[in-house]
Amino acid sequence: MKDRDYRVENRLTVADVVTGGVLLWVLKLGMMKEPSLAKNNITRLMERTAFD
Repeated sequence: MKDRDYRVENRLTVADVVTGGVLLWVLKLGMMKEPSLAKNNITRLMERTAFD
């Protein structure tokens, strides 16, 4: 994930949404070390207009 934004063919897919949801819970529960590639990924997903 270092060299791309998304998991499949560098475009948003269900895999990104599901994985992002799980990682968001991990972040909210305080179980994620900072900084991390996963946190960067979650941040990118949360910046999308459809997140709200």
